[in-house]
Amino acid sequence: MMELLIVEDDGSQRQIYERSVNSLTDLEINLEFANTYEEALEKFQNLNPDCIFIDIKLSSGDVENTKGNDLFEFISRYKSSKIIRIITSHVGDIEPEIKDLVNNTLFRIHERTELPFVDIIKETYEIFHSPIYSLVNVDSELLEKIRTIYYTQIDSIIKNKDVLNGLEKPRLLRYVASNLYESFSINQISLDDVYDWEMFFCPPILNFVYTGDIIKQNGFSNYFIVLNPPCDLTPRTDGTTNVNECILAKLETVDLRQYVNRDDQKFTGKGNEIIKNKEQSYHFIPQIKEIGPFQINFRKISHINKDSVNSEYTRIASITPAFMKEILHRFSAYYSRQGQPDLDLSHLFSKYSG
Repeated sequence: MMELLIVEDDGSQRQIYERSVNSLTDLEINLEFANTYEEALEKFQNLNPDCIFIDIKLSSGDVENTKGNDLFEFISRYKSSKIIRIITSHVGDIEPEIKDLVNNTLFRIHERTELPFVDIIKETYEIFHSPIYSLVNVDSELLEKIRTIYYTQIDSIIKNKDVLNGLEKPRLLRYVASNLYESFSINQISLDDVYDWEMFFCPPILNFVYTGDIIKQNGFSNYFIVLNPPCDLTPRTDGTTNVNECILAKLETVDLRQYVNRDDQKFTGKGNEIIKNKEQSYHFIPQIKEIGPFQINFRKISHINKDSVNSEYTRIASITPAFMKEILHRFSAYYSRQGQPDLDLSHLFSKYSG
């Protein structure tokens, strides 16, 4: 059951919402309304709704103003992962800081006449029932894994007084995250092929340029990947790094459609070779949102000052550590290859065929 709170002070608009929800008889939705900013605060805290529709122009007492901005800011202070839709005829009254948070999934802004309310409700209901929403709202399996880590791993740390003294929270969180990664990656599912989106953090998690970043040159359609060893770009406590240059490899677009065999439902010929990285000087990267797919060309390397990367390039995504290890290995293997003389095949043939 999705708990939907609609914050709207116009009676006719509330009726339209109610009719829209009632028309969706196949969806399980519990609908609540709030007419004022104060009532919305009370219901948000008491009902803990999954989805909230907010009108920017709200009454507060006898005064109508843009209290919808304040309501959104209040909810965001809870670090809430609620599905929020601002639906208003006064988009210009939305504060710029709020517009910057639009992410097209948990938070969107709609002009009141942009879409039928039924479509907005259907879209939020679909997100509510998606696995990713249950995960960000503390999935039961995730909680069980954390409890298991606590009783089997953290217990030994707590008993170790030398470790406990001066233990910083980020260190403990890093250890828990490592345990979670091990728990979910090394199991029967890890034997399956992974999906392409598992290869990226998009947008990047770190707030500084780092190994595995996919970057775009501003003003051009040129894409690169940062291939420095992680120790090069890991900031010290004073913010400095071991090097001031980034090693960039060119990303070259690949058109996989030309290798699609629709009858056999598979890639053919060179398509399989590209995806499986059969050529030593290239490495395949799947599509990131609307860009790509690419091949990393290890032969097209450039060195760019780190400050220039920050000012002249935009960070699009970052390769996850599990995939980045292999990319760095192939990159180093390509440049450390020595080669060997070719053996005379005719001589070998005559030697063993006689």
